[in-house]
Amino acid sequence: MPELTGGILAGGGSRRMGGQDKAVLLLDGVPLIQHVAQRLRPLVGELLINTRSTNPLLTGLADRCVKDADRFAGQGPLTGIQTLLAASATPWMLIVPCDAPLVPVDALQALIDSVERHAKPAVIRVKGRVNPVCCALSRDCLPAIEASLSQGRQHTGQVIASLAPEFVDHDDDRPGLWSLNTADELAACASTR
Repeated sequence: MPELTGGILAGGGSRRMGGQDKAVLLLDGVPLIQHVAQRLRPLVGELLINTRSTNPLLTGLADRCVKDADRFAGQGPLTGIQTLLAASATPWMLIVPCDAPLVPVDALQALIDSVERHAKPAVIRVKGRVNPVCCALSRDCLPAIEASLSQGRQHTGQVIASLAPEFVDHDDDRPGLWSLNTADELAACASTR
């Protein structure tokens, strides 16, 4: 296994969720981010959370919580990815959003396996649709990501695609596996468990 840090993206504004902090919304009585951390923790050495929150739950789950640099703040998930990579002490990082409480552990392992085989970034692709915020990236990607942010290119999918990643295919797109963006999606996830 490559030297690997885990990173959870939890720094967004959650506009489609009414501005609520998605990380601490409950699924089966457990905060979304805790579900994600439980899946990531056995696969990584250190666990980082990118967040703007000072909620003690987050600091209790992570080895370190990291905030976006002012120069890139407010530019979306790509900023969180930049923040996590910049804070990582290992060559590789496994990144998952906080709103993917049921992210399959086998998919995360497949990202790690892809990195071991190809020594290239790896990204989940669900039924042909790329999920750029569920990925394994090298710290070597950091200069390209920072250059994109500096130039105002914030579209995460386009920037991650420019890194020429390997794709890890997954056919299951049930609610909660990859992202929950609305209250309806959270309710659907809870009802299908």
